[in-house]
Amino acid sequence: MPSTTKKSMPWGLVIFLLILLGPFGLIFLFRKIRTDKSVPLTSGKTPAAASFVLMSLGAIGLLASISGGMPSGFVISATWLGGGIWINEVSKRMKLTGTRYRKYIAIIANEGQKSIDAIASAMGVAYAVAVSDLQQMIDLGFLVDAHIDTESREIHLAKAPPPPREPETPPVPEAPVAQAQERVVACNGCGANKRVSAQVGECEYCGSPLQ
Repeated sequence: MPSTTKKSMPWGLVIFLLILLGPFGLIFLFRKIRTDKSVPLTSGKTPAAASFVLMSLGAIGLLASISGGMPSGFVISATWLGGGIWINEVSKRMKLTGTRYRKYIAIIANEGQKSIDAIASAMGVAYAVAVSDLQQMIDLGFLVDAHIDTESREIHLAKAPPPPREPETPPVPEAPVAQAQERVVACNGCGANKRVSAQVGECEYCGSPLQ
């Protein structure tokens, strides 16, 4: 993923704004879901927790407004409750989508599978469903610069450009330069394996930091 990608608002701040601003905080949650491409790969636990908080506040507010005869409080509490129910449904879809996307990434990135027929078989779905899922992942930025070849029925990932050649310099025996140790790390976000050096960056599939 390009390094110029804007960082989205952290979940902790989103939850805080939801509690502080109530229904108006849903704006920040909606923006988080729409702009952060790592969201579909999450387990959905954080938004699920936020949904229960909002539903609880909404239910308590409704009971208080009904017993106290406050119409304005009823509207706000109903919005809280409705927002909590909506977030709960979103978290369920996120969990299912994340599981499916991580499996696709594991087959393509870790196993090196290009045949969409083989990918569909491993996923237990029809060829057309696999094509639709893969195209959606490409559109969302999970498979950067990848494309689907309908003639060969394969998906092709963009090859990373070779690193630029550094100018040759005479060796300095008294101060040898240590070679960077390469290792393979698994992304905590999507599970993709990636060979990295001492200086690690972000996962090219989901944007999560590699450690």
